[in-house]
Order: sequence, then C-alpha cells, then structure tokens
Amino acid sequence: MHEKEKIANYYRKVARIYDLNRRFFLFGRKRLIKELSVRYTDVPRILEVGCGTGTVLLELGRNYPNAQIVGLDLSEHMLSEAKRKTASLPHITLLQKKFDADFNHEQFDLIVFSYALSVFPDLASTLELTKKHLAPGGLVALADFFASDYTLFRLWISRNIPLRTCFPMPVLTDRFQKKYFSVHSAYLGFWKYFLFIGTKTD
Repeated sequence: MHEKEKIANYYRKVARIYDLNRRFFLFGRKRLIKELSVRYTDVPRILEVGCGTGTVLLELGRNYPNAQIVGLDLSEHMLSEAKRKTASLPHITLLQKKFDADFNHEQFDLIVFSYALSVFPDLASTLELTKKHLAPGGLVALADFFASDYTLFRLWISRNIPLRTCFPMPVLTDRFQKKYFSVHSAYLGFWKYFLFIGTKTD
C-alpha cells in the first residue's frame, strides 16, 4: 500500500476518537496560536496543512476573525469533524486535497503545520512547496514532535502512529529564518515537542 494511502486509512479509523486521545498527546497547539496572535496581528490569508478535526482551525478562527482561513486535509473523515467544529466561523474554508505539487492555490501570509509535518515522507520537498505558497514576508508556524530518548516509545510510535519522533531541524532552518523557537518536555521528558515561527529565506 502507498504511504499516502496508509496515512489516509489510519485517519479514517481514528477520526471520531482523535480529539479524545490527542488531548493527552499533541501539546503546544494553543500556545503556538497565542504566540502568533500576540506577535502578528495582521495576517489576512492563512492556510493550515493537515488541519485534521479542526482544533487549530478553531483557535485560528477565533484569533483572526478578519482573516480568510483555509483548512487542508486528505482525510474526508477528519474534515467531517472539522466542518462540524468550525460551522459557526464562515471565514474558514475546508478543502480535501493533498499538499503536493498539484496543489493550486493562491499564496498565504501564514501557513501552519500542527503535528502534520511528521507524517510527510519528504520533508524537504514539502517545505519547498510551503515557501512557494508563502506571500512575501509570509510566516510558517509549527508545533511538532522534537525528539525522544526512549527507544521503546519510538518503536511504539513507528508501529502505531504514522509520524516521526525525531525532527531534523536543519531541514527546517535552512529554509526558514527563525523568529520564535521553543522546546518543551512532555510527561517528565518522555518526549519533547517544539514550537517554531519563521519567515522564508531567499
């Protein structure tokens, strides 16, 4: 089975329980949006790649009520949850599309990845595509897994959840100038996650 099909099948199975278990797993998402909204108030066009069930879209919608916000996801089932969750926010549009070379859309002032880059098999090409779809002076913002020193945890993740547990930061910092960066521990250091805001380099 193709990697993208594996990911789609996984999220089809977990869509309805995703929010319930990820609240104990995907940390830092609200903090990332808070950092963005404090530092950057004028962000008229926003894209969230891999928006899932719409948790981050909801925060973006509340913090940027005048922005045009697009939520992009491959999973029909995840987007169904996102549609229900963001129904009261008409400035949010949902698209069921892949974020790849065939993604035809205008440029954005902010592109957000919330625990989404971890599932992309080719980080370099995904980040190059991100640069392509950023307007001049545009921002990229990430919350994602950073690392874990526990071999058994990394093994469990690799077998049960399609994501990386060690993020290759040079792939990111070679393409985006760091404006904000922080690393945080979860469950007494069992794993670490990071928050990043940057602008594209030339």
